[in-house]
Amino acid sequence: MRIPLKKVQQIVNNDRLILVYYLVFSVFVFAYSCRNPELNWDLIPYVASAKALETNDKEQIHSFTYDHLQKAVSSSKFQEMTGQNYDYRNTMAMDPRALYLQLHTYQIRFIYLIFILMLYKAGMDIVFATYFISALAMFISIWLIFLICKELKIAAGYMAALPLLALSFGMMSVASLSTPDSLTILGYMICAYLFIKKRIELFIIIPFLSLLRCDVIFFSVFSLLYFIIFSQKRRVLAAVSLLATIFIYWIDNHYYKYPGWSTMFYLNFVTGPTVYFTAIKKITFMDYTSALTGGIKRLMDDKSFLVFFGISVLFAFLSYAKNQYNKIVTGGLSEMCIFTTISFVYVIVHFFLFPIAWERFFLGQYLIATVGLFAVLSNRTSRI
Repeated sequence: MRIPLKKVQQIVNNDRLILVYYLVFSVFVFAYSCRNPELNWDLIPYVASAKALETNDKEQIHSFTYDHLQKAVSSSKFQEMTGQNYDYRNTMAMDPRALYLQLHTYQIRFIYLIFILMLYKAGMDIVFATYFISALAMFISIWLIFLICKELKIAAGYMAALPLLALSFGMMSVASLSTPDSLTILGYMICAYLFIKKRIELFIIIPFLSLLRCDVIFFSVFSLLYFIIFSQKRRVLAAVSLLATIFIYWIDNHYYKYPGWSTMFYLNFVTGPTVYFTAIKKITFMDYTSALTGGIKRLMDDKSFLVFFGISVLFAFLSYAKNQYNKIVTGGLSEMCIFTTISFVYVIVHFFLFPIAWERFFLGQYLIATVGLFAVLSNRTSRI
């Protein structure tokens, strides 16, 4: 039996069907992430850092962290995470002072830590809280994407494709991590929604994004510089927000004695993790070029980044080609184009500072770029 094309279009464009689709997808992501956590090693210093909000006692922080870890994971996973065959992890498990020294690079993610501690105080297992936050943040992010799509009047067919692309970008993996990355993605989506709605709350939220993950400072600065340069009405507000952004970032880094970009670059691309930061040397030009060359080679095998790059190129062509951009001025679409451009610039700058494209770093930007492209395509289709 042949199904009329018009009937198929009516089904695809059914708002209720799309709503149910996003509900099922978001619940699936949340439930799967809670049931199948990655249990990455970083959960150890994050639990320790959350406990450090209450006490500076190294012994107490150490015993609290590993006692809860042992109760929350299987014996084989516990052995893996305490590193019987990995000296660095083994040292962390045996030496309270060594673990405490690592916390400087984790404590600056203050918002994530305070949520972990609050859930623990409310009765939740603290290890479970580390990835429950990620799953919940991704759940909310999916619904913010839904609201952004509806605000931009993105066609139902594109909205249906978004979750599938999100999965291919590694959404499930990021939502299962004991890291602040899902929470950071939620921050991006809140900003995207406020950006296209032209809400002044954006300038209140942006200064606090660096408390989710310090490298987000670049995204915050780029967003605010846009308003300072191009928006007369919001210039003063953006300037005040920029000063607040820099101040909060400085206070957070100074208070927790964050070792800085060069140290983190050295640990990630030159030596690997070390117990004592005093062993860190200055980065040489060869160190940087070697890391950058290796990073670029890895990009060629990174399917998520390549898809993102293709999406960005197509988006740029459709949005900024001659006589096209001026047509895209209604329904928040011009703002989405600008926000997508800021996201692309952020990815490029971030990569040159840290030449690695982990999906947890850029999933938010991948999703923003996809929404931006679909918004432009929907707009062009509606004009035909």
